[in-house]
Amino acid sequence: MRMPNSISNLPVLAKVSALLVFIALFSTGFGLTLRTKNAAIKHAVVEQGETLDQLRSARNAAKAFGDMKYWNAELANSLQDSSIDAAAAAKALLFGELEALQVHNPELSQTVRTNADEIEELSLSAMDEFIMDERKAGNAYMAQAREKVGEVDQMLGALTTDLAARAEAARQSALGASQTALALSIPAMLGVLAALAIAGAALFSLVVTPIRRMTYAMLKLADGDATIALPAEGQKDEIGNMAGAVAVFRENMIEAERLRKEQLKVEERARVEKRGTMNQLADDFEASVTEMVDTVASSAGQMQVSAHELADTARSSGKEANGAAKSSRESADNIEMVAAATEELRSSIKEVTEQISTSAEFAHSAADAARESNMVVKSLGEAAARIDSIVQIIQDIAEQTNLLALNATIEAARAGDAGRGFSVVASEVKGLAEQTTKATQDISDQIKDIQDVAKISVEQIGEVAKSIGHIEERLANVSSAAKEQSATTGEISESIRRAAEHSKLISQSVTQLADASSTTESTSVQTHEATVEMTLQTERLGAEVREFLARVRSA
Repeated sequence: MRMPNSISNLPVLAKVSALLVFIALFSTGFGLTLRTKNAAIKHAVVEQGETLDQLRSARNAAKAFGDMKYWNAELANSLQDSSIDAAAAAKALLFGELEALQVHNPELSQTVRTNADEIEELSLSAMDEFIMDERKAGNAYMAQAREKVGEVDQMLGALTTDLAARAEAARQSALGASQTALALSIPAMLGVLAALAIAGAALFSLVVTPIRRMTYAMLKLADGDATIALPAEGQKDEIGNMAGAVAVFRENMIEAERLRKEQLKVEERARVEKRGTMNQLADDFEASVTEMVDTVASSAGQMQVSAHELADTARSSGKEANGAAKSSRESADNIEMVAAATEELRSSIKEVTEQISTSAEFAHSAADAARESNMVVKSLGEAAARIDSIVQIIQDIAEQTNLLALNATIEAARAGDAGRGFSVVASEVKGLAEQTTKATQDISDQIKDIQDVAKISVEQIGEVAKSIGHIEERLANVSSAAKEQSATTGEISESIRRAAEHSKLISQSVTQLADASSTTESTSVQTHEATVEMTLQTERLGAEVREFLARVRSA
């Protein structure tokens, strides 16, 4: 997925922060939407509950009024005190229910109260007339009472019908609000998951993929491929800065290859010039050596005569001095061998010291990388904690919805058959709240797993950093010890060198003594042999010079 340059140039921290803000805004919008819908559901539930209470009071009032008119009619027929008491009791129940209706229907309640009092008064007047055997007057009072009864029945019937209609409307409103909340919650949850998926894909595209591409390019450069194209080159973020640094290495590699080719050309020209110079030197050397060989051959003939006269001067002392000189030379050679071995040991210790220093630098770089990884994983844990707080808000809203649904179920049970439909709505809302709670719990568990993994990663990276620190300290100690050993070995080498020089001086002194003690014999024999050998060597030298010059010219 190709991102615009304006996004690619942002720092990595800004990219990650933008993704987190995007998730937070989306989750906040989802929470506010659910909160609004829950408020609407709550309002509809409260309105329906109040309406059902009014409807129950109206029906109870109608029932109490029915009992009241029955006992008043019975009173006109039986003329008994028990009918009066029953009618009074029914009237008291009626007035009790009218108290509940007083809040929302004050005029109707007052009218019913007045009519009930008048009905009671008319019934009692009719009873008095009937007792006096005034049937006509009594029937007139009962006719007036029946008119009042009809008015009250009509008012209570109309109120009951109106309240029933309002209760049904409130039920429909609550049902619609719950269905709307259900219709919105599922897409909203899917939207949150989609937002998380988009954020993950964006993080992979903006951070992980550029780092992988840069790693591949760096490996190709390490293999010597200077033609590789660098990803993210020219971007203004950290990946772009890394690409710029790697581009410098690539240019240096190209420049080094160019200088190597130029060096080969220079060396080729130097070989050609050297060949011409060597031929000229060979010609000059041949002329000089030929003249020198002739001179030496002439002098060798004269030296043979002088050397023979000195043959018998000091043969015995010469043998002893030669033995001592031989022993001195062997001692000097042995000391020189020890000095050479010590020098090799010193070079090896120096190389080991350099390797240890390089390893210490690598360990320090690894410790820095471990600390940076530790900080990134901690940031991931903090981001997961913030997402968990958002999920907690959603879970709280679901619990509140579940509580409201439970309350609505209780109220529906109180309403009996009239609240059966509302009970179904409350059950659906409760089921939705339980599904939301379960979903948020699953998300919370997954976030907790992420936090646990991040915590373990922080601890493990910390242990790795600590181990690298110990390795770095040990490498530093080993490097210091190696440097001290190198210094000690240098002192030993210097001491052996001075001993070798002294041994050479002793060998030279013994050789001089041998020469002094066998002057005559060595002079005569060596000179005689030297002159003979010189003659042979002169001839051989001439041949070798010619062969050497031939090789020089052909080189």
